[in-house]
Amino acid sequence: MLTYSGASVNSREPFEHMAELEYIKNTLNERYALIRFMYTKMFEAHMWGGAVVHPLFFDFTNDTKLYDREVLDRTFMWSNSLYIIPALIPHQTSVKAYLPNWRWYPCTMRCYLSLIHIS
Repeated sequence: MLTYSGASVNSREPFEHMAELEYIKNTLNERYALIRFMYTKMFEAHMWGGAVVHPLFFDFTNDTKLYDREVLDRTFMWSNSLYIIPALIPHQTSVKAYLPNWRWYPCTMRCYLSLIHIS
């Protein structure tokens, strides 16, 4: 794995951090589980236009709560099916987020997934 670190930077190789090895493995598995989906959505946006990453109000135009600064600044959609709610504070283990009225399915990657196309 190429880590792009300089000589003065501590090693970032996973095998150098045995205490966090399980966390690193899970994170890499999550990344590779979503990579085909993300590349497909970027290809579709390239071919037919549209935004890959966008605020929720693009999909839920009638939900006025999505225009609140707290929701707008802290959450976003990847295409029209993956709702991303990042933990933005170091060492943060949970987040509170607003879920618009829709069929959301929790996925194993600590995210909410809408399996139904939003039009």
